[in-house]
Order: sequence, then structure tokens, then C-alpha cells
Amino acid sequence: MPQNFPQSLGSDIESCDYMFFIVVSMPTVTLQHNWSEIFRGETVTLRCEIQGGGGAQWTYEWSSANRKSPSSSEYRINTATESYSGDYYCRARRGSEQTDWSSVFRLTVRCESDYVLVFMFASTADKPRATMTTENTVIPAGGSVALRCSVSSSGGWKFDWFRQESVSSPAQLIRTNEPDGVLRVSEGGVYSCRGGRGDPAFYTETSTEVTIQETGELLPDRDPGTILACCVRGREKPPQMSDPRRWRNSVEV
Repeated sequence: MPQNFPQSLGSDIESCDYMFFIVVSMPTVTLQHNWSEIFRGETVTLRCEIQGGGGAQWTYEWSSANRKSPSSSEYRINTATESYSGDYYCRARRGSEQTDWSSVFRLTVRCESDYVLVFMFASTADKPRATMTTENTVIPAGGSVALRCSVSSSGGWKFDWFRQESVSSPAQLIRTNEPDGVLRVSEGGVYSCRGGRGDPAFYTETSTEVTIQETGELLPDRDPGTILACCVRGREKPPQMSDPRRWRNSVEV
């Protein structure tokens, strides 16, 4: 008799001529987008999945920090708080069949401690802040510089980019939902970025602004000690200044 087989069936199955066993895999708990760490205010979905369970109608049971749990395969957490941090696992039933408990999925809900003192009152930001970096804040003539946006923890972020003409002007969204966090710019201005993920979208705080400057227009190299002079005799019409072949004389000083 198989190990852990229901003992209540022992006497009945011993008289069977043929016996069939249906093996159902232990369920697993997965988190939408595979983020084991989320931030306060995010909306996420846990899923209980059964490999080999077919399209059968299962009823699900969740164990999750003494909270009331759904009977469906999905456990949706709206506007997460720190109290949702903990271990989650599930099992499924179908008639008299019941799976074992899944392995544990540990979820961490973070609150970013970003204390700001305003008029002697401290406030805490719930969101992480995006970080923007660049190796060069001056655009070479005819070139570009790379801006990089990142979020310090977890994954799955996509990035929005903003540009201002000056620090006092309003920010304009210039790129949205960029997956790689890198933007090349060839135009000066004040740039910033933010990260976003999930559905509905959860956004980070916007990064600190970075000012990018352009270099001046490149001019041909000239010897500063050379002056070109044009000599006009009689009533001859002066030569065209743009045609160097018609210059008659030069004096070096």
C-alpha cells in the first residue's frame, strides 16, 4: 500500500482485482511578476498552481497570517501594508481528494523610511525613490550622453523620463514605459525619471533632477595672431568677403 494512503480505504482496496492511482502534484504558490519584495501601496496577486491537475474544478485553501483567504486559485492583495508580510501557502480539494500544503512563499512588504522634516513634523514616504546617474553632464558637440535610471531593490520596473527647459519650467514626459532604464540625449535641459510596475501601475518617487548642458558650436582653428586685410584700389568694387581667393594681401602681427 502506498505511503500516506488513506487508511480508511485499506480493507476495501485489498479485495480489488485492479487498482488505479492518480497522482496529483503538490501545489506551488507563485507571485505575479515574481516579486518576493513589494512596497506599501502596491497591488499584487498570489497564485496557487497545481501541475498535472488538469482542468478540474479545485477548491483552494490558503494559509496566510490568520487572514480570511479566498477559495479561488488567486489571492489578490490590494494596497499592501506591512501587515501582509509573512509566509503564504495553499492546498487544493476536489471531492474527496486533497493535496498536501504547498511549499512556503515568503512575502515582504517594505515601507521606505524617507523622513523629511517640515515645520518640525516628520513624514514618511511609502514609495522608493528612483535614482538617475550619468557619467557626463556636458554633451559633446554633435554627440550625446547616456542617462541611467534605477530602483534600488526588487525588479520588474519600467521607466518614465521627463525633461524641463529650465529648473523653473514644467516637466514634460518625453519617454514612457522604457524597460532598460537607459536614455541617450543630445539636447540640453533638466532631466528626471521614475519607475513603475504592476497593474494598476505603482510609481516610485521621481528622481533628483540632473542638468545636462550643451557645448558651443565648434569653429575652425585659427591662429589668433593672423589678421587678413583686403586692399581696394580705385573704384573697383570690393571683393566678396566669402571668397578667400580674392584676398590680395595679408599682414601678420
